[in-house]
Amino acid sequence: LSLRDLGLRLNQPAGKQSRAFLVDSRGQVLISGDPARVPGTLLPGLGDAPAGDRPQALITPTAGGRVLGVAPLPSLGWAVVLEQPRAVALAAPRKLRQQVIFWTGISAVAALLIAIFFGQTLARPIAALVDSARLLAQGTFKRLNVRSRDEIGQLSATFNEMAGAIELRDREIRAWNEELQARVEERTRELKEAQDQLLESRKLAAIASLGAGAAHEINNPLFVVQGMSELLLLRHGADPEVKDLSETIHREAKRIGRIVAQLQTLSSTAPRGRRDRLDLNRVLDDVLDEQQRPLAEAQIVVVRDYAHPLPLVGGQRAALVQALAQLVDNARQAMAAGGTLTVATQVIDAGAVRVTLADTGAGIEAEHLPRVFEPFFTTKGTWSGTGMGLALVRKTIDDHGGSVKIESQVGQGTRVLLTFPLVAGKSHLV
Repeated sequence: LSLRDLGLRLNQPAGKQSRAFLVDSRGQVLISGDPARVPGTLLPGLGDAPAGDRPQALITPTAGGRVLGVAPLPSLGWAVVLEQPRAVALAAPRKLRQQVIFWTGISAVAALLIAIFFGQTLARPIAALVDSARLLAQGTFKRLNVRSRDEIGQLSATFNEMAGAIELRDREIRAWNEELQARVEERTRELKEAQDQLLESRKLAAIASLGAGAAHEINNPLFVVQGMSELLLLRHGADPEVKDLSETIHREAKRIGRIVAQLQTLSSTAPRGRRDRLDLNRVLDDVLDEQQRPLAEAQIVVVRDYAHPLPLVGGQRAALVQALAQLVDNARQAMAAGGTLTVATQVIDAGAVRVTLADTGAGIEAEHLPRVFEPFFTTKGTWSGTGMGLALVRKTIDDHGGSVKIESQVGQGTRVLLTFPLVAGKSHLV
């Protein structure tokens, strides 16, 4: 066996710090690539181990900080050994370890950044969903902006649908509550007005009852006074002074008689008598036509705003004409410097019609409004009537099953609202 070519190859320098050897199964050097180590010597770390126990590949440390790399040749039982310093032999693993550590760090940082990115990507819509749910619990509806089709996007879309349904239901409930509250307030106002009307009617009835009790006692001496004044006129009418005094006595006695008669009317509980089917538009036209001259002289413009057609009401024409004429006359007196009187009719529901008389007069003080229907109460500067006008109006409207209400503001005018039921025998309290 010629080892010449193999020796030449092993003697070629594998590196300044590396040496190659060919050893037999006992670790003796057959060919040496190191001038300092001749053939026949043993390499440290190889000769101690039996040949059968030697691994097929081996890296083992030696003295002086060097390592041996062994590549077995099974067919010959020999081995090729490469001796290198530890630093050189382990340079590649060390570099690989550094690269592994470096790329592991880079991978960890990249993984952290990716985790943060995806965490933020997931956290933002979840936080928005939590905020919207909290606002929804407080009654504020905030729709989510759905930008993805993943599970978060589907959850947000479902939340929007749920919030929309809740919002719609909430609006309906609020609308129902507002409507219910409005109805309750309206009914409460109607009941209060009805109670006030009932109290006024009872108060008026008490006053009228007192006046009726005294009417009989007043009429007897009153007839005597009237008779004596007429007798004085017959006997001493030629004397101007006696005539003037007698006429004054007779006139005032008749005025007292009218007041007594009105008190008796207020206290009357007799049946209402025959009722006719009346068109309030025509009744108002008759009253206004009769009052046309005094209204024109007072420079009052009359505006007629009638509803057509207007359902008929049951009532006594003469009593209604007298009551409406009293209201028109009160409006005329309230507009001493002229103004506008608006007379309107309207259907307020299926069972009632309303007549409204609105003037632009001086108006009535708020503290006086509760007393305007009391007998002998007046806000006029001069006493020219009997003080029973509005009390009789109230009695007439009550007899017709209706209601009367006065609204007024000082300096802006007064509105009188008369409400009449369409069905005879039923009352309307508003």
